[in-house]
Amino acid sequence: MPSDLNEDIRKLIYEEPPPEVKLPMYHSKFSKKVREDAKKVKNCHKTFGYAEVPLEPPTNFLKKKTRIVHRPLVDKQKYPQEAKPGLPPKPKSGRTKEEEREQKNFRKDNIVRVVRAVPKQPVPQVIDTRTGHAQKLETSGLQPKYIYRKGYGKVPSYLRQRYQPTYQEEQEAKEEERKKKPPLKYVTEEEREEMLIGLKKNWELLQKEFQLLPMVTDTVPKIKRKTQLEKRLKELEKDIDLIERNPVIYVACDNDRDSPRDSLKCS
Repeated sequence: MPSDLNEDIRKLIYEEPPPEVKLPMYHSKFSKKVREDAKKVKNCHKTFGYAEVPLEPPTNFLKKKTRIVHRPLVDKQKYPQEAKPGLPPKPKSGRTKEEEREQKNFRKDNIVRVVRAVPKQPVPQVIDTRTGHAQKLETSGLQPKYIYRKGYGKVPSYLRQRYQPTYQEEQEAKEEERKKKPPLKYVTEEEREEMLIGLKKNWELLQKEFQLLPMVTDTVPKIKRKTQLEKRLKELEKDIDLIERNPVIYVACDNDRDSPRDSLKCS
């Protein structure tokens, strides 16, 4: 039933909502004592120090080296140490220090070293942008570096020794499998009929698709589609004719042939 039928006239009279009763706020019983303790602490620090501490006069300011610093007492004990033996005396050459200095001509040695020194060669660089950005030619990858090595492009000897026996074993295993497998497999009459039915069914589907093509082939995709269908229809017709003309069929079991047509032998 609709809610309008249950309407009551008494509900139209406005009634004030009942007053909200609030719970009393919580007050700790120690709040008064905390306030009094805080005032006591603050009152004793209202000046620059405690009231009972006498202040120094302005003339008695802190001077240099007047502070008394009490350092901990450290008992230093000096242990007797034996004197270390001296260095051995230098062998006398019979020359004075001036004669030893004159013996070596530093100026001449410097001239000889500079003359024999090899001039520093400029580092070859390559510029790869039109703004002049240059980088080292050796790290740029433009200079052939690794092709001049002795063993470049050759298989390392340890790899040849590791994989040579496995390659020979694989070839021998393949030859044994070829010997075990029969060279030809006879296709029974049931398999031949099943192949013929499948090929003819595929030919009918392609023929139906070919007949649904538009009459006018004025675009490249249409021409391409038409040529593909014609090619597949010719291949199916050729296979059907080959199977119908040859009642006895043998199939080669060799997997190394290029296409399945090469493995079909009819007689």
